[in-house]
Amino acid sequence: MRTRFIKPLTLHYEENVLTELSKLAEDYALRNEAKEIIYIDKDQKTMEMPPEYFTEEQILLNEEHIIELNEFNKMTLLSIADTLLDGDFDVKGEIADMYDEWCEEFERVIKYYKDIESAEE
Repeated sequence: MRTRFIKPLTLHYEENVLTELSKLAEDYALRNEAKEIIYIDKDQKTMEMPPEYFTEEQILLNEEHIIELNEFNKMTLLSIADTLLDGDFDVKGEIADMYDEWCEEFERVIKYYKDIESAEE
């Protein structure tokens, strides 16, 4: 179930986020007089960027991706919810805040599906 959950997220990241990050980098990259991108490393992998780029990058990276609560996703989402909420593992540091957010969202997922079941009875 974890793979069924991660695969569409990975696909979204590769097809949308990485594409947009690439366009953003191209738009914001600092250039010399000949309009060539200025790189800060010999391998020409890291471009020199103005501070505004990093603000836009954070906005893009913080965009939410919505996973539909439907019958197709039900078993996957409930399985992930069970693992997150009842799993026997420790969460520390910066991950703890994200973990709390994830748990809140998956508690909402469980409530959503329970409400549907109650309505059907």
